[in-house]
Amino acid sequence: MEDIIDEKKTESENSDRISDLPDCLLIDILSLLNPRDAVRTCILSKRWYHLWSFIQSLSFKFDEFSGEAERFNNFLSSSLQLRDEASSVHKFKLSYSVTFDAKLSDLVLRTWIQYALDHKVKNLSVELLGRHSQFLLKCQFHCDTLENMYLNGFHVIHADNVCLPKLRELSLVNVTVHSNFMQKLLSGCPALVTLSMHKSEICMNNIKFGTIKSLTMVYCTFKSLGLPTLSISAPCVQDLKFIEKKGYKVTFNNMSRLNKAIIVRPDKLGFGRTDDNFVLPTGISGVRFFGLMSIYLKELLNRELRKCRIFNNLTHLGLGFCSKRCNFTTLSSFLKVCPNLKTLSFHHTKYFCEEDQHQEKNSEITQQYQGFPCQHLKLVHIDCYGPHERNCAHQMQNLVLQWTKHIVGIKIIFCSCKA
Repeated sequence: MEDIIDEKKTESENSDRISDLPDCLLIDILSLLNPRDAVRTCILSKRWYHLWSFIQSLSFKFDEFSGEAERFNNFLSSSLQLRDEASSVHKFKLSYSVTFDAKLSDLVLRTWIQYALDHKVKNLSVELLGRHSQFLLKCQFHCDTLENMYLNGFHVIHADNVCLPKLRELSLVNVTVHSNFMQKLLSGCPALVTLSMHKSEICMNNIKFGTIKSLTMVYCTFKSLGLPTLSISAPCVQDLKFIEKKGYKVTFNNMSRLNKAIIVRPDKLGFGRTDDNFVLPTGISGVRFFGLMSIYLKELLNRELRKCRIFNNLTHLGLGFCSKRCNFTTLSSFLKVCPNLKTLSFHHTKYFCEEDQHQEKNSEITQQYQGFPCQHLKLVHIDCYGPHERNCAHQMQNLVLQWTKHIVGIKIIFCSCKA
């Protein structure tokens, strides 16, 4: 009896349980491997010979080929040619480090991307890294299944027409965008709700984002076509993040649905310049979360105060990069129009207190602003990022403690980080 049990145990241990799995599960397992390892499984048995060709998640990384451009190009092209033609591609990811001698032409790159579009791709990510990336992407952007697209490192993107009815998220990084392509893109993507642009060059004067609900523009450059101002209209935007360095003339129009806005203006605009080129978005008074960072904070806040708008919905406010001219007078006035504020954050605080520090009038300021206008405030967060700011931040902390001592249950957090 024991011999029979041992024999069955040995057979169980030696059995090939993976081969007992159905093909669909084996293909899902192969999808977790990088393409090179997946292709290598074809030597296991006759059954495994073609399984890799049905993989629906493809990720090709140039770095995995030790920088050998020709070997990488041949492998990728061969992999696509040998795939089962009827098998769709749910995810296609390409990361290519472009060097001076990389043998990658616009035509070959376009062939790879077009293959994914023609095979019902849902998630498309193409990343060209390196300072030699000057590629022209000219594709037929027709795909009924594409939902998410990420493009990085294309000098120019061109398309005769665009038809991506299910595209919901689009990210453009280090890309030059001309007005004709942007217009075709927005009109050809009726379901687009999230648009993110990082370090891209935008060559147009007026942009209207009809369906966009989340808009991010970080460190982009704007080349106006004869006009001095870039006008952005986004009637459906609820979440806005706008960060830039050069102080472009920008106006935001028709943003009545804003719920969250983070705006960072440059710390310097040049000698003798002020931030007259920038106006806070229309609809800003309806936000719940508002972050504003600029060395010209005083001007921006005072400009907003003159409009006599009340920020009834605002519960979280973050401020930073303030001018030396901006003491607590402007801040206190602005807080009076934020009656329901619950969280207040200060970042890079040295400019708030520098004027007061030189004049040594802290006691007068404390007495003048003992009545803090925000009665619902629960949390004040003060950040400083270097030893040169700690004295100022401690000064602000003491002032806030004096201002808010009559508010029950308030919490003051002081965070000192290394530079």
